[in-house]
Amino acid sequence: MVTFRRRSTFLPVFALAAICTLYILRRSPHEDVDAPLQYIPTNEVPLEQEFENEILPTTTERERLRVQAPPPPPPPPKNEAPPFCRDTECGTGRWRARSPAFSSPSELQKAYANKYDHVWQRCQVPSAEQLPEAERNELETRRLVDVLNWEWVPAGGKLLMDFDALEFTIRMLKSPGGMILMGDSISRQWHVTLRRVR
Repeated sequence: MVTFRRRSTFLPVFALAAICTLYILRRSPHEDVDAPLQYIPTNEVPLEQEFENEILPTTTERERLRVQAPPPPPPPPKNEAPPFCRDTECGTGRWRARSPAFSSPSELQKAYANKYDHVWQRCQVPSAEQLPEAERNELETRRLVDVLNWEWVPAGGKLLMDFDALEFTIRMLKSPGGMILMGDSISRQWHVTLRRVR
């Protein structure tokens, strides 16, 4: 009987407490529970909600972050065109007087010396075939000097690269493979030019 009485006393008290709790909740609704739902697109989130939980750095921290920021990447290298003329560009230009000019055949022969081949002596003049041999030889020798006193300069770009024989020889001799010249008479003339550097 005692156990039955305790259970019968507990149930009405529990039921009364539950009813009071529901009544209180209904009388003062929670604004987050009973508030009408509102759809806010992700790109229209108010700033106060977007940064509500974010801790912004102070001025000192911003300066420290600015100092520690990596440097900007270097600009990409420019693809510069080679300085030499291309294709038909080399055929458009002008003749320029050589500086310093050759004043005698001996100067010309010294500049173009080649002990493995004959040295240029004359440049043929077809109209001088009827002249005496001595006079014709002198005229053709003079013409060779006059012809080689002019250099072709293309209108765009360079015709030949700047070549320093001494620097080229030193660089090749310092390389592990040294320098090997293979070819015909043109390569032999390179060999002569490089030997004259000494």
